Amino acid sequence: MNEAALAQAFATPFFRDLDARARQDLSLSSRVVDCKAGGAFYEEGQSADALFVVVSGEVQLRAVRRGEDSVSTLRSALRGDLFGEEATVTGATRLSRAQAKTDACAVEVPFALVSRARVRGGVAEDVIAREQRSLRRALSRDALFASALGSDLPDAEFAMLIDAAQWKQVERGNFVYQTGEPADLAYVLVAGLIQLQVEDAGRTRVTAYLSRGDVLGDDAVLSGEPHDGSAVALGNVHLLALPRGALRSAVDRSPALLGRLRRVAQGRDDVQRDLVAGRNKNATSHVLGDLYRMHVARSLLVIDQDSCVRCGQCSSACADVHGATRLVRRGDKIVTALQVAEAPSSLLVPNSCQHCDNPACMIDCPTGAIGRDPRGEVFIREALCTGCGACAKACPWDNIRMSPRAEGAAPPTASNAEGGVGTSALVATKCDLCRERAGPACVAACPTGSILRVDPSRDFAEVLALFPGREPAPADKATKRSAAFGLLRPLPIFFGLSVTGMGAGLHAGGQLSASSGMGLAFGWLSLGLVLALFVYGVQKRRYRNMPKRTRGARAEASDPLPMPMTTRASFRLHVWLGFAALGAVALHAGVSLPKSAHTYVGAVFWCSSLLGVLGYAAYKLLPPILTRLERKGLLPEDFSRERLRLMDRLFRATSGKSEAIKLLVRRVLLPYARAPWGGLLLAASGRTLRQEEDRLNQQLFDMLGEKASAHATEIAELTRTVVEIRALPARRILTFVLRAVLPAHVLTLGLLCVFLAVHLLSVWGRY
Repeated sequence: MNEAALAQAFATPFFRDLDARARQDLSLSSRVVDCKAGGAFYEEGQSADALFVVVSGEVQLRAVRRGEDSVSTLRSALRGDLFGEEATVTGATRLSRAQAKTDACAVEVPFALVSRARVRGGVAEDVIAREQRSLRRALSRDALFASALGSDLPDAEFAMLIDAAQWKQVERGNFVYQTGEPADLAYVLVAGLIQLQVEDAGRTRVTAYLSRGDVLGDDAVLSGEPHDGSAVALGNVHLLALPRGALRSAVDRSPALLGRLRRVAQGRDDVQRDLVAGRNKNATSHVLGDLYRMHVARSLLVIDQDSCVRCGQCSSACADVHGATRLVRRGDKIVTALQVAEAPSSLLVPNSCQHCDNPACMIDCPTGAIGRDPRGEVFIREALCTGCGACAKACPWDNIRMSPRAEGAAPPTASNAEGGVGTSALVATKCDLCRERAGPACVAACPTGSILRVDPSRDFAEVLALFPGREPAPADKATKRSAAFGLLRPLPIFFGLSVTGMGAGLHAGGQLSASSGMGLAFGWLSLGLVLALFVYGVQKRRYRNMPKRTRGARAEASDPLPMPMTTRASFRLHVWLGFAALGAVALHAGVSLPKSAHTYVGAVFWCSSLLGVLGYAAYKLLPPILTRLERKGLLPEDFSRERLRLMDRLFRATSGKSEAIKLLVRRVLLPYARAPWGGLLLAASGRTLRQEEDRLNQQLFDMLGEKASAHATEIAELTRTVVEIRALPARRILTFVLRAVLPAHVLTLGLLCVFLAVHLLSVWGRY
């Protein structure tokens, strides 16, 4: 049946020019899809990388037009027709839902392979160009129909717009148009994201974000005035450009169209108003600062900085599993509201693969070494990787690294590479979500549950609001359990300290004795608790031996499999046991130091306990303070280099400026930045870096009076730099405290085990 369906599909006009070899190659990579009436071949918004050929039945393309609530039928595809032309546009997503009106069968063919097969098969360039125009025209029709221009237009005007439309591609970071440019073209956004912005007092202010189906530039085109703002591509975007004359004619013949365009734009602005205001207020770290990344990422690794204790276990666990860490805890910090949280969170986005919806690395791989399974996880087949580095260069966020091949692993021969690409001793490596194991080791290793994988367009409330077609991610059972556990966190502290006080009182009154009765029983309980505390430190790092999946289990699973949260659960249990041990030792021997000179077990225990309590307090109190003092994630070894970078930035910001600015830096800003206790005072103040900048700016404006307005931009740049310099020593100190308290606690716990052994031998000798 499959062979017959493929033969029928390749007999259609689009595939007739392919030679036998090309058809054979396509047969191996194509897929026959049967769909019952009412079912869907794909959904609106899904990644588009394949064309479909109808073999039997009828398929309808259905979508909700911009500005409407009901679903409309864009067109129907019958036997021999193509649909899914979005695949001809790199990075595009589906404009509509392909729904079977009757029982239907279609062949899914990867478009990239079709293009290569046509070139290799010697198909004439004019034939390829003609067919490309035909596919783009069908796509133009669908794009216009799904936009705000799609209704209220008679068929003649609609056909006129399609005839006049021109395809335009703009690469990431480039302008579609800029302020003051003549408005000759309006645009329909087919694929990608665009940011609308204006210049306000020397600063860029975002006014709106546009996505698939939006119309832009129409106001200026219809008014005949130059553009009063700019439109910049957040990713590689594809647009339909509509000349002024064609759009003007369509509006004149259909007066309702203009009102519709205005209502859709107003509705979009109403939805985005608060989001855009938040982004403008905190542009340096807001989640919308890199909306393109949030839009394409499907599994973004983030670290909650308000709870991360900077222990580095996530990176160590990754190294344990893969031999070398694929997680670098440097990166940008973003602020966003999580779907499962009530307040915005400060999240670090480290260098780690985010399994993009349309991976640039996979497109640029010449040998097909990079694949994506049905769950959307992007992986590298090392046996096919020639080490060319094309994927590492293509990744916009540097999340792929070239590393030495595993010992004993031979590189593929040049014959395995298309076009004779040479081989290398290096191989591309990146996060594969610990594909061969039960789940990401970094997530399992985190003792505070601070590191997690998210889908930004489902899990970030602000990103979700910009893409209303996506459904929010429900809070899973683990999240609900975590929220419930939060109510119990003070309980071990209350319990441990209460029992400790009770034990001290009973021993002071002579009601308990360490050498007999209940006091002795609590001594044995104390021994068991201390040994259990010690076992935690021994067993918590075991990720090299994490259970492996059966082959293909991850790709075939329909729901996410549970993560082994062993370290987080063990850490919580360790805290509970620690406070329980305080009470048990107090009931055994009170809280006084031992009177016998031959044992120091009590002193070591209380020292270790004090360090444990201080560490627990540091884990709870210091991360939020550190979060307020940082704009991006740094490792401890980065602090010295960061100070040099900031001092160089201050020098560059001062060089060439007026004497007044240099005097201000010398007499006010440098003393402020170099104040011995300035960083700790800033940490104690509770202010964020942004709030401290505003306070210092206001102080300087009050000091300079009317002269300050002439140097507002220079002063803002200088205050930003000196505030970071002032905060850096405090960041270094707080990070050191977080990292030092654990080794000290572990050392004293080890000594405690030694002294306990001596104490047990001594007690054994007495009896």
